Amino acid sequence: MAPSIDLTVKVHPVVYMSIIDAYERKSSSNIGKTVSTTTMSAQRQERVESRALGTLLGFYEKNVVQATNCYAIPFSDAVIDNPEINDNFNRSMWQMCKRSSPTEQIVGWFFTVPDLPD
Repeated sequence: MAPSIDLTVKVHPVVYMSIIDAYERKSSSNIGKTVSTTTMSAQRQERVESRALGTLLGFYEKNVVQATNCYAIPFSDAVIDNPEINDNFNRSMWQMCKRSSPTEQIVGWFFTVPDLPD
């Protein structure tokens, strides 16, 4: 069995605001659009759900992960169950962020959904 690690995650307020901004922008750009979703039995049309996806930046310090910044990543939601990420954009943004804040590193990712499942 692997040893347990007592890890604390601290998220700076700008990260929350950036995630909300990404969610709101995605939501307003998708008003009225529909996409296909694959089910086990058939194809059906569903309204696009407002979702945002992105990379969390920050640093590790002792047993604390500090999320200090983030950026949204464009993705295709042509199929709701399997979004396709724009990997080139993600790599370019990461390179640019490394130049402007060399102490930050990728500490995680975020993905929003309109409703939490029960």
